[in-house]
Parts: sequence; C-alpha cells; structure tokens
Amino acid sequence: AHAGFVQIVPRDPKDAARIAARLDRSKAVWNAYVAPRPIPAAMATGTSGDSRNFEPAQGYLHAAPDGIDAMAVWPTPGGKGQNITICDIEGNWNLTHEDFAAGIPLIGGTVIDDLGWRNHGTAVLGEMVSKPGETGTVGIAHQARAKVHSAIVDGVFNTAAAIAGATAALDAGDAILIELQATGPNDKYVAMQYWDDVYSAILAATAKGITVVEA
Repeated sequence: AHAGFVQIVPRDPKDAARIAARLDRSKAVWNAYVAPRPIPAAMATGTSGDSRNFEPAQGYLHAAPDGIDAMAVWPTPGGKGQNITICDIEGNWNLTHEDFAAGIPLIGGTVIDDLGWRNHGTAVLGEMVSKPGETGTVGIAHQARAKVHSAIVDGVFNTAAAIAGATAALDAGDAILIELQATGPNDKYVAMQYWDDVYSAILAATAKGITVVEA
C-alpha cells in the first residue's frame, strides 16, 4: 500500500499545480499533490571567531523543563549513543568542522550550496555528536556515529527518497533526524510526515526498527 509513489518533475515548474490537479481527477490515481519545498527547521544564528568552550551555554543538556536531561542519561549503558548511528537529513553541513570526528559520510543526495543550510546542518550535527573537550560543544549522543543524507535527490527536493536512502544505510536501533519543515495548511509550518510519500518512507524506516525524529 505504501510502495506506489511516483515523482514527476515537469519541464516548467509553473505547470506542477495543473498537472497534479489533472492527475488527481483520474480514477487510476489515489492522490496527486505538489511536493513541498522544505526549509531548515530553524536557522542557526551567531558567530564566533575563536575555539572557546560553549558547553556552559548548552542548557538543553540539563534537566527538564529547560532541557532534555541528557547529562542524567550519560552514565547509563548506551546513554552516550554508543554503538548506534544517527543520520541527519537536511541540506548541507561542514563535515570537516573541528568539533566532529573525522570521516562523517554523505551517504546520498547533493548538498545545497548555501551558507544558511550549511550553518544549520553543522549546528544540528553539533547538538547530536560534537566531541567533548576543552573547546566547542558536546553532543547529546557524542559517542554515536554520524551520517548525513541531503534532501536534494536527482536535482530536486525529495524528502521521501532521502529517508529511504538513509533507511537502507542504517540498522535496527539506529536513528534518523529529519531537520526539515514545510508549509502546510493555513500557511503554517508542519512536520514533513504531513505528505503521504514522506509518511510512507517513515513507516518503512520504523518497521526496520529505526527511530525517526522530526522537527
């Protein structure tokens, strides 16, 4: 039931709504819609010219209601993300950042050549897996392995295909983070699962035992 999605890329993007409406009238088509254009869930702001210790500013590591109690979990077995892989899905990253372990792979898609996307992806990876030390930040699951997958697949946004690619590269117990949102009903941002193809891809990932987290 969740395997029959087809992406159509019109020669002229202005024709997308007309083509979708025409397909939607066909009895052979369950549902047709114009795919959303995702944006990062929140843009990173601020700069620093030096490599200082930012851990005191990471309030989200502390107890609720201001944080997620990450530090309380670290002493427990597996609490620092040992032996799992986290895949971040968005648009770009600085994978050579000094706070990351070497060799984080881009496992699929094409990065977006944009500083905002790169800053956002770098910040998100840092929140998850940045190395502890005297400088920089410390990740929530800083002993986990990291992979990244761009939401641009074959030259266009295709979040469902990115999720499917990440799912193929991960195992049960691993995690996918979808750091994207798009405009849904009433011109409000919603989670990407609002669109059927993305929801289907998430179902396939969770059926494999992968935890999927959405903005």
